[in-house]
Amino acid sequence: MNVAPIQTGVYLTAENSCLELQANNIETGIITKIPCNSEATGVAVVEGKRLLEVVKKVDAEIIKITVDDEKHIIEVSGGKSKFKLLTMYGEDFLKVTQIGYRRR
Repeated sequence: MNVAPIQTGVYLTAENSCLELQANNIETGIITKIPCNSEATGVAVVEGKRLLEVVKKVDAEIIKITVDDEKHIIEVSGGKSKFKLLTMYGEDFLKVTQIGYRRR
């Protein structure tokens, strides 16, 4: 199955002290929510594989994500680490449809 480049991304939403991450491959999707101290509400889509690589490299307990909509980048930083990733247009991302929720 061919997946559009936007679907290789992770959809990030910051709102109400919560960071929500969504990812899918059209057939299967996942949504996870992480408590956070968000200074603003926003949406960004970044390449999933690259985001994972960056987060693994940040040597800090707290990671800061800053979105620059004008330059189409997010900055991921923590400790002495700082990385910049290009963003994709969130409007093009096919969001996960929740059909049920079961907490383990």
